[in-house]
Amino acid sequence: SALQLADKLKLNLSASAEKRKFQANFPLYNQAREETQYDLTLGLAWKLSSHCSLQPNYAYTRNNSNISLIDSSRHVAGIDLRYDL
Repeated sequence: SALQLADKLKLNLSASAEKRKFQANFPLYNQAREETQYDLTLGLAWKLSSHCSLQPNYAYTRNNSNISLIDSSRHVAGIDLRYDL
């Protein structure tokens, strides 16, 4: 969803959750894998001109798993310069 902060500035936010259960046993652990993944993305869209915008963003992912090898979190930051025809 997007929130207009100013004439040329928008805030974008998305969140999601996903639960997974696997039927087969995970090798070496001899148990079925279960996990829940959470994703959060936050970004801005700053309109520089009628065709050009600057879009910094940040994404966080957390994967909670009963298998320690799979349990993880990730942070990704980026910036896009977008030109629309």
